[in-house]
This record gives sequence, structure tokens and C-alpha cells, in this order.
Amino acid sequence: MQDVLIQLRSQTMDSIDRTVQHIERLSGKVLHAYPPSVMIAAIPADSIKQLRQDTNILSIDTEEISSERLTQLSGTSQLAATAWNQHLRSIARSTVQPTVSWDDPNFLPPDPPPEIQHLLNQRNQS
Repeated sequence: MQDVLIQLRSQTMDSIDRTVQHIERLSGKVLHAYPPSVMIAAIPADSIKQLRQDTNILSIDTEEISSERLTQLSGTSQLAATAWNQHLRSIARSTVQPTVSWDDPNFLPPDPPPEIQHLLNQRNQS
């Protein structure tokens, strides 16, 4: 599944309902709706092209919205696009690091709490 930001041409609830039904027919799911014209959905990646052909859809984005384009948006569309960008950035920050074996010579254990470190230092001095 691919997360997408969808902006609709029309600003009616009927337009949102039709688009939700289309997404569901493609085995997708609406994650967030920003009525009257924006939604975030998860759809199969191979269905994006088919969804782009829907005349009710103005744009489908899978990447961050540029700051230039953000300034061209207003109201709910700008709010949704800003939330979309924050969502993508949080995913990028939470990317899993490669697995490192515990016995890797470059892998250091975390520092103990200060009170434990103090006890260890005392023990090592004895």
C-alpha cells in the first residue's frame, strides 16, 4: 500500500463520497479526510495511475509538497498538505537502523544512570 495525498476538483460531500468509493473499489482505504476537498489514503501502488484518471481528482501526491506549492494553497488544503509533509518527515526520521550484533566491536552499550555510574566508578577504584 502507498500513502497518497489526494486533492479533489470539487468541494462537495458528494465528491468526497464518490472518491472514497473509488478508493475502496481499488482495495484502498481513506486514512484522513479534510472536507471539502482533500484526503489522505492508502492505496495499492499499482492503482495510483488508475486513480489519477478519475476526473474528480485534481492531484495525487506521494512525495512532500514543495514550499512554493504550499504557499499557493489555502485553508483546509494548506492544513492537509502541511500535515502530509509532517507525516512523511516523521516516517523518514523513524526509519529503522541496520541491525548491529551485540558483539560488534563498534557497538557500545548505553551509559548507565548517574547513580549507577558513580557506584561502578567506586568499585573500579577499589
